[in-house]
Amino acid sequence: MLQGPTKDKDSNNVTVLLKALQKSMLFEKEMMAWLQREYKVTFISNNPAGKAVASKTEEKLEFDESGKAVAADSAEGIKVKYMRQMKERQKKKEEAAAAEAANALASKNESFLDPSNLPMEPVNSLLGAASGAFDNFMGPYIALEREQMDEQLAQAANDNAVDTRGELPVLVSSTNLFIYIKNSITRCTVLTRGKTFFLLYKAFCDKLRKYASVLAQKYPTPSAIASLGAATIGNLSIGAGGVVQTSSNASGMGYRIPTGEEITICYVIDTCEYCSDTVEALQDLIADKIDAKFRDQIDMTEEQDAFQDVTAKGIRILVSGLERRLENAYREMSSIGWATMSVVGEESVYVRTMHHEIQPFVESIQKRLPSSYFRSFCDKFALSFSNGYFEAIVRQKRISESGTQQLLLDVYNLKTLMLKLPLIGSKESSSAQDMYLNTVNKEFSRIELFLKLVGTRTELLTDMFKASWPSGTLTDLQTIMNLKGMKRSEQQAAAEKLGFASSSMATPDVSKLLSEKSSDVAAKVNSDLTQMRQKVDEFRLSFR
Repeated sequence: MLQGPTKDKDSNNVTVLLKALQKSMLFEKEMMAWLQREYKVTFISNNPAGKAVASKTEEKLEFDESGKAVAADSAEGIKVKYMRQMKERQKKKEEAAAAEAANALASKNESFLDPSNLPMEPVNSLLGAASGAFDNFMGPYIALEREQMDEQLAQAANDNAVDTRGELPVLVSSTNLFIYIKNSITRCTVLTRGKTFFLLYKAFCDKLRKYASVLAQKYPTPSAIASLGAATIGNLSIGAGGVVQTSSNASGMGYRIPTGEEITICYVIDTCEYCSDTVEALQDLIADKIDAKFRDQIDMTEEQDAFQDVTAKGIRILVSGLERRLENAYREMSSIGWATMSVVGEESVYVRTMHHEIQPFVESIQKRLPSSYFRSFCDKFALSFSNGYFEAIVRQKRISESGTQQLLLDVYNLKTLMLKLPLIGSKESSSAQDMYLNTVNKEFSRIELFLKLVGTRTELLTDMFKASWPSGTLTDLQTIMNLKGMKRSEQQAAAEKLGFASSSMATPDVSKLLSEKSSDVAAKVNSDLTQMRQKVDEFRLSFR
């Protein structure tokens, strides 16, 4: 960035350049106004339709006796206009007496000054005839605009002030940046709408992408975690920790959100939504003002995508951060003696811990996110939570029949919690809510089925497994039998009864199985996200 005298010198050079351009444009306007007034010349408008119309200067001008142009609505302009009208009236009175002198004067004029000899067809506008030559020398002007925006980006990196006056609470740095851009457009289009404006548009695109990066840096940094991994057992297909688990935990990384920092993440998401919408309006504004030959090159889709990517990352971080807050609850769950449990009571202590972590977090972000993004968070967290919880069950060494009954009670309690999450202050349609409720019920019904089979008496297991889980695999059966604590011989007999080859019996490596399934789930999630983005883009384009 330029500093001190060098910066001042460059700024002065730009000022001189802009003044020269302004004088050139004023000369063009004065000449056009003079030709229109004195010789009734019609100029071709630069409108998109290319129709020949009488050209109008951007401001009405009056000319004094020396030929100097002044604004028509100024005091001096009104005076000039009054004096001109007085002279015109005086001229009419003297016309009869001066007719002979006027004819003599007219005969001495050059033929090209006779209005009757001028072409009546519209001619090209003079605007840009001289001032257009400056376009190739406007580099310092563009550089100065870039420098000013760079200074704003540097301030934005450390500025977390929030503007709550609009529909969404957004970071003040975003509104300041767009105000500067709009003022910059006004400054430029007064002078030129050609190549220089196009280069300025390119500068806007570059700085908006960098601002998206500045917003992303406000998120917490990922850290290594003891990943719960994927929770997929055969055809049960409970995905690898949900959308977020597969994207972050597959590499053993996650996000820890300090208390209260979820609010900052919400503000970043809101700001990205505001920026994405404003970029779309900015694109239309630039396309409307720029010269026709550049109009087809105006496309800010990449900049919109940059902000949408930061939004999607923010949702993933919120999900991952809430999962990290459940670590103590999962430790409490693993410390319970499920294998020796003989009495079923109220919900377990770990369930209450989960309630105390989940409910306040969700209520906090619901107040600060658009309904569509809050719903997206609920969808992803419910799926991720159900899979993480299922994994915690699978990783138990053994579960008694009473233990399964206690877990079923806990599952019902947690399912009720998940079902009511998106309904907090909800204004969504009933159909959207129904979709979420169906998804949660489907995910938890699989966990309930699994626990019921674990709690089934050994002699009834094969019949129950075949009846309630006809698509179940040998791996699914082995996992259930291991949690029941069945002997090797009992497992072989059960497998043979269900038609599974005894030679295929082996102790299932749950960690390996979960890891193998996680990549499949991650690939499906990435495919779903790509399709969703395409649909969103098509939806936006349909309104243009």
